[in-house]
Amino acid sequence: MGDTGLTGDFGRNPRGHNMQRRITKALCETVPPGTTTWDTEMRGFGVRATDTCGFFVLRYRHGGRRRLMTLGRVGEITVTRARRFAAAARGELAAGRDPLENRRAAEQAARLATAEPTLTEFSSLYIQKHARPHKKPSTIRRDEELLRARIIPRLGKRKVAAITQADVKRLHADMHKTPVRANRVLALLSNLLAQAEIWGYRAQGTNPCKGLKRYEESKRERFLSPAEVALLWQTLDAYEQTGARDAVQAIRLLVLTGCRKGEIVGLHWDEVDLDNRALRLADSKTGARTVPLASNALAILQQRARERRSDWVFPARTYDRPRTEIDSAWRRIRRTAKLTDLRLHDLRHSFAAAGIHAGLSLPEIGKLLGHKAAATTQRYAHVADEVARRAADAVGDHMATAIRTGKPKLHAVK
Repeated sequence: MGDTGLTGDFGRNPRGHNMQRRITKALCETVPPGTTTWDTEMRGFGVRATDTCGFFVLRYRHGGRRRLMTLGRVGEITVTRARRFAAAARGELAAGRDPLENRRAAEQAARLATAEPTLTEFSSLYIQKHARPHKKPSTIRRDEELLRARIIPRLGKRKVAAITQADVKRLHADMHKTPVRANRVLALLSNLLAQAEIWGYRAQGTNPCKGLKRYEESKRERFLSPAEVALLWQTLDAYEQTGARDAVQAIRLLVLTGCRKGEIVGLHWDEVDLDNRALRLADSKTGARTVPLASNALAILQQRARERRSDWVFPARTYDRPRTEIDSAWRRIRRTAKLTDLRLHDLRHSFAAAGIHAGLSLPEIGKLLGHKAAATTQRYAHVADEVARRAADAVGDHMATAIRTGKPKLHAVK
């Protein structure tokens, strides 16, 4: 089942032929070179002929992408065996896995089993065989970005078994100006090298990340004041006129829903329930959850639904996948609004604070934000205390006014 790398147009063959017949041994010997015959019994199963030989293939879609997988060479495997391979691949597809990526990962694992992989080689195996089955898509994207931007450029050529604590210390120390990101790199590298021990690419108990001290991370909570909310909205109005409509509307939804950036940027139309005014997120940081929509947030999504261009609410330019980020637009918007210390995640904090000012309890805020643990929502307790103090002051002022100005009728104490 070697991968020949055959690819092509899925609607027709290179020479314009696109036949459908039941694939048999006799048929395989008659397929004209440069054409593909698709089986009438198993969807996507076919035999493709080149000028020198033929290949059994399977075409399918996964994650919005068209794929063509080579099952084996005609003559080296039988039609029956090729059908069995195709059925197994379709079974993987039904389980949500990409059979072509799984095969490539298995082949890479087999190659690495007889070699000492570099960190670059092992990282690819780690993503395919460990991260994809066990981590959320948003976490995988973050891991891949950290590997590409920070880890691979520094340690990619080193053998996994040869990476030392001194190597890791230097990498972590060189990122001291971005302590949170440095800690995320250290955590990912530790996880990766721990998996290398489990798979036998490093000796047990040799993880060089163990015992290294993380940088202190200050928990910063920045809330927008009412005046800042108005200023931000005016800036978004102006920025939308420059043509950055998708980014602006994504940011508006962050303000109005309290969602995390990835939950909005990666939003799929299957997760949008306009009739019941809700987002039904299939995958968030805390698992599947429902986000109720206020009327102004609903209006944004209704407008986008009327102009729908993709399966994604905020698609990339190719329309076949979601946007990857809105950070560059956000940096320009906050600079224009002179809110340079405001992070996108602070919009989530501001949503929580607004809810408390509106009279919602901490459990209600936690429900809106999708917190699983009540302790997570407790970070907003001081906001609730401040609201309660202002309420107490208001009651006290009212009573003081009554005491000063009122002329009550005295009654004898019984």
